[in-house]
Amino acid sequence: MKRFSMSDLGLLSYYLGIEVKQGAAGITLSQNAYALKILEAAGMRNCNPSDTPMENRLKLSKKRVEEAVNPTAYRSVIGSLRYIVNTRPDLAYSVGVVSRYMEAPGKEHWDAVKRILRYLRGTIDYGCKYERGAELKPVLLGYSDSDFVGDIEDRKSTTGVIYFLGSSLVTWASQKQKIVPLSSCKAEYVAAAAAACQGVWLSHLIADLLGRKETPVKLLMDNMSAIALSRNPVHHDRSKHIDTKYHFIHECIEDGRVEVDHVGTAGQLADIFTKALGQVKFIELRSALSVVQVHQA
Repeated sequence: MKRFSMSDLGLLSYYLGIEVKQGAAGITLSQNAYALKILEAAGMRNCNPSDTPMENRLKLSKKRVEEAVNPTAYRSVIGSLRYIVNTRPDLAYSVGVVSRYMEAPGKEHWDAVKRILRYLRGTIDYGCKYERGAELKPVLLGYSDSDFVGDIEDRKSTTGVIYFLGSSLVTWASQKQKIVPLSSCKAEYVAAAAAACQGVWLSHLIADLLGRKETPVKLLMDNMSAIALSRNPVHHDRSKHIDTKYHFIHECIEDGRVEVDHVGTAGQLADIFTKALGQVKFIELRSALSVVQVHQA
């Protein structure tokens, strides 16, 4: 301010549709106003709320299009929903699934989108909460998971990856894999490779920001075969068909940049990014990701 003419606007409160609240207890991020605009544009401002964003075990298809819908309107809503995932990781999987049908959407695809909008209406005041922690050097902890050939048309699987810095969720992803896995082990291994890439980059970024040495990333997986394969892929005959680029995780383990460990299926937090879950399990994992009510109803 001594050198340039400028104004101090205080703590960040609003940025590109993201509402930020900062206090002694921590920080909350939400997109309440933006979510209301999405509902208004879709004509669902006063719709009945839903407890989950997607029906449990729902399988959509490009082939079973009984009645076509306006693709422009469909793409507009999807584009808006993809932006709101920035503060709503609980929507990442469902929005990712309906995004696969933007070329020629049908009524069943639009019904799935409306289910997401109904869920958004019921959780309009939710967002990410980051509590002030006591850790001086918080550890980077990741979870990787995958379903197995979940897409009924091309039989590809969906990767789910999340990373916590201490107790705070800092990054998440739900993405369909580019290959068709021949086993659940391969699907989990491909997901772990993607998680390793993300973890190594995060570790480097944090070390650069804080001016300290990079620390190993801990990655939790729920598939023992994939863990064994990541530690020693040479001795597994079934790994010969796996593209060499997915063996990146083995190199990271050898170099000490990534540490893999097992987590039980019940404790696999990335499960919410790989499939549509029932109400009880979904709400449990949503809470574990610190997606909570941040506005007064």
